[in-house]
Amino acid sequence: MALQATDINMAILIFCRLGTCLMIMPGLSSMRVPMRVRLLIALMLSITLVPLEPGGLRALASAARSSDFLQYVVTECLIGGFIGFLGRLYFGALQFAATAAANFIGLGQISGLQVVDADPVPQLATIMSLAATMLMFLLDLHWEVIRALLASYTAMPPSTGFDQELAIISIIEGAGRAFLLTLRITSPFLVYAIVVNVAVGVSNKLQPNMPVFFVSMPFVIFGGLLLTYFTLPEMLVLFEDYFANWLRNG
Repeated sequence: MALQATDINMAILIFCRLGTCLMIMPGLSSMRVPMRVRLLIALMLSITLVPLEPGGLRALASAARSSDFLQYVVTECLIGGFIGFLGRLYFGALQFAATAAANFIGLGQISGLQVVDADPVPQLATIMSLAATMLMFLLDLHWEVIRALLASYTAMPPSTGFDQELAIISIIEGAGRAFLLTLRITSPFLVYAIVVNVAVGVSNKLQPNMPVFFVSMPFVIFGGLLLTYFTLPEMLVLFEDYFANWLRNG
């Protein structure tokens, strides 16, 4: 019976870290995935990982008192939420950059369907976020998330508690890397916006009486769609490669 109670305590601790991470990490955290499905996946994965005994959880689960066990539960939830939030930063930066790119090509005022998140965003941002999420599963990066969670027991064992200083530094560095990556990805749209606005400004100076905005807007949108057609695959590949590298190396 003691062994059975220890296994249950281990499953609870693993579920706290894994379930909190999957609740925030892009992919299964989407509102399109039913809550019962997410809960069932987290429970099955937690039970599956019990024999691996990550981070020496068996010793903690068997020797911990009720007050210590509650402290470990809170620590595991904080660590799992921290890891999931770091992954969410990359997809949030991608959505932000895609919204800016949609504004650059004149499509910022057209809201798309609410597929990935509940907030309405431009269609280009919806397409890029949905495509990045689908590629995450097609490239088996969801298994890399599980591997990264197992590796996190070595970097952040529950016995040492939750390091707030390390978490703040990691979030700041992760946000910087994520937004720098998305700036590199959407740089063609930034260059396109600068060139188009300079050309429209020169045209307005040469012909002040012509409604330059209404005349140029169809050409701006058409050029932006062509740019999206030729650059979107490479943008997604670059993003997924960088995200996979972060999952593997931290």
